[in-house]
Amino acid sequence: MKPFLLRTYRHVFLWLPFISLILSACLDENVSCVTTAYDTVRVSFLKLDRERPRTDTLYFESIVASNGLFLDVQDTALSRISLPLNPSGDEVTFFVNWREDSSAALQTDTLVLAYDREQRLISPECGVEQRFVNLRSGNDAFDSLRIAEEEVTLFSNPVNIYTCQYEFTNLARARFLRPDTVSTEPLQINRVPTELLVNRITDDRGNEILAEPDTLGRFNLPFNTNDRSSTFFFEIVNTNEEVVSRQLQVTYLVDTLQIFDCLPQTTLSNLDVDAEDFNFTDVDVADEVLNINNNLNLEILF
Repeated sequence: MKPFLLRTYRHVFLWLPFISLILSACLDENVSCVTTAYDTVRVSFLKLDRERPRTDTLYFESIVASNGLFLDVQDTALSRISLPLNPSGDEVTFFVNWREDSSAALQTDTLVLAYDREQRLISPECGVEQRFVNLRSGNDAFDSLRIAEEEVTLFSNPVNIYTCQYEFTNLARARFLRPDTVSTEPLQINRVPTELLVNRITDDRGNEILAEPDTLGRFNLPFNTNDRSSTFFFEIVNTNEEVVSRQLQVTYLVDTLQIFDCLPQTTLSNLDVDAEDFNFTDVDVADEVLNINNNLNLEILF
């Protein structure tokens, strides 16, 4: 009898840990049902600025899903939108009506997103969650769409759309300066913006930049994208009402930038002006990159 009891106790002690785990699971009232699965995809709109993306803002008129769902975004300026995925299908299509700015022409693009659906049991108490994974681009009409993250979660920003609104240009922004007062620093003159009567501006390709006399303070100079330098010739009326000739040559780096599916863009950067390349009093480079967001590239002291 005693050996039998010992064996029985031994078996009971062996099973006690498993019995405790089962009982604790059944009696646990603090089961967490938190999930990061999400059925809405965030779409960010970006454009290119100085060779790297930055947020773009589009003006939306409407977004309509292929299942008839209508998103009310009329006359709304947004840089990111959230679009609902189809929980019973593996693809969703959106028809997006938008403008580059509030006064631009209306454009209609199609955005198609495909994905796989996976179901996973969180726990008997919480039930099943559905996850959207392997997110990919279908046949969309936007300029350049890239999937940044393949799983849609509460914290992901999966879709980036590059609107290919390049901001590079071949126009250098310039302004005239004149001496004001002598600085307290030796050999240094204070400079202030001024306007000059300019009769004519031409370049080394024979183009007329300014064909008729005009008073200029700020003006644009078109650079030659097929060469690494541009020379400009000025006919300026001085304070004695004499017409004087001035010359300016600017050198720069010409390159081609292409990101994703956007068309290649010519970029002009590393602007430089040597002392022997002009006969103005002085010329300074304020910004070395030609970009429509840059306020000023060249300061010309007359």
